[in-house]
Amino acid sequence: MCMAQVTDDSEHRAWALAEGERLLAGDCVSHCYFHFYKIGIDIAFDIGDAALMRRYAGLLEDYASREPLALIDHVVHEGRMLARHVDGERSPELSAELQALRTKAAAAGLDSFLPRLDGALALQPSPGRPKRAAAPGVRGRRPVGGDLTSG
Repeated sequence: MCMAQVTDDSEHRAWALAEGERLLAGDCVSHCYFHFYKIGIDIAFDIGDAALMRRYAGLLEDYASREPLALIDHVVHEGRMLARHVDGERSPELSAELQALRTKAAAAGLDSFLPRLDGALALQPSPGRPKRAAAPGVRGRRPVGGDLTSG
């Protein structure tokens, strides 16, 4: 996964992500799934691939469906909302969803989640601010704990 995060070579990134998926198809501890899919969503945001964001959000949701956790629910919802942003949606409804996600992440101390949310919010309409064109995401750090980690 680290290779996929740091390379600018799209072929190498695709290989690293595919290799991560291959490893997850075997026996892995649960946190590997969470970290892979969360980081995969972040990488997909950074390269502007909304379809990949949705795919990883869905795979994480499927994996965690037997034992739902608030943190995973947050990551899945954030991935889907940011994918709408990457697709070019600019709406008050999406802006409200992103702001609610940001507020929740900040309250839980999930500081590494904030840069992508802030970047998306800066381009979403809000009272007194016109719509702006989309821009690539920014790289963030790996997720950390907080209140969303409890079930």
